[in-house]
Amino acid sequence: MIRIFKVKVDDEVFQIEVEELGNGSVVARETIRPTIEAIAPPTIPQMVNPPPKVTKSAVALGIITAPLPGKISSIAIKAGDVLQRGGLLLLIEAMKMENELFAPYDCTVKKVFVTVGQMVEMGEQLLEIG
Repeated sequence: MIRIFKVKVDDEVFQIEVEELGNGSVVARETIRPTIEAIAPPTIPQMVNPPPKVTKSAVALGIITAPLPGKISSIAIKAGDVLQRGGLLLLIEAMKMENELFAPYDCTVKKVFVTVGQMVEMGEQLLEIG
């Protein structure tokens, strides 16, 4: 008798067919493509006090916020610098990896709110650009 099961492995859901043998044991017969559920992004558990959300409106107002918690490892700009879109702003080190932040549009740096070595939380203001 062939039975179909869903199996979840590391947030991916697979549909498999299992054939029951005469001696009572079972053997997986064939693996089928991941189901649609495997393609959907995993759900994120709700936090008691979630950090402020980074919104595009903050960037539109000229405020660059931290996309993740970490330590400011390098600042490539200073107040008054003129940047083109994609210009390097600063580096945030998180989990021993450096994450680069780039200018979202052509701009002038108005104010820098952080210093090298400072720890920042997600959503914390880093720079003001205009």
